[in-house]
Amino acid sequence: MATTLNGFGMIPKYNEQGQVRARAYLSGIASGYSTALYKYQPVTLNSSGNIVAATAASDFLGVFAGWEGIDSTGKWWTLNNWPASQTYASAERMYAYVWDDPNTVFRIQADGALAQSNGGQVDFTSATIGNGSTTTGLSACTASAASLSTSGQKQLRIMELATDYDTILGGNAWSDAYTIVDVMIARHQYIANKVAV
Repeated sequence: MATTLNGFGMIPKYNEQGQVRARAYLSGIASGYSTALYKYQPVTLNSSGNIVAATAASDFLGVFAGWEGIDSTGKWWTLNNWPASQTYASAERMYAYVWDDPNTVFRIQADGALAQSNGGQVDFTSATIGNGSTTTGLSACTASAASLSTSGQKQLRIMELATDYDTILGGNAWSDAYTIVDVMIARHQYIANKVAV
């Protein structure tokens, strides 16, 4: 049973049209961007064309997959997280990677129990959307169980219960204390929103 809260962000599971791939955004993060980004954290594209941290209850682009580039000392970096205020050599190539395909199915843990809710929608938990580990570089983001709607517009569309946890975490079932579900992006920046069913 999913009885332990261990937020792990949005992990890509599969894509309905084929292989899951992260898109490379050239100079995708502004050098010196002061907010940390973690692998599997939701991100958005701002009005300057830069990848920034997403916020709860708003449209977002996809999920951060890491970055690579050269810093001002000439050292090449390949990291799964963006340390706050990281800088890079602006004259060199830098790539930020984002899983931004709206057809991708992701896995996420809720911060509470979810009753069976295929087709329902949830938002990210405000308190955890930008949390992560500076040691592993991984997100601790969760979905807000309290935000579940079967008629309104939220950030994530619940596709199904994550069912391959029979031997991991002792299984996973609807209404477990911290239900794990497979979701798609319901408020994607590139496509029109569609409410829950």
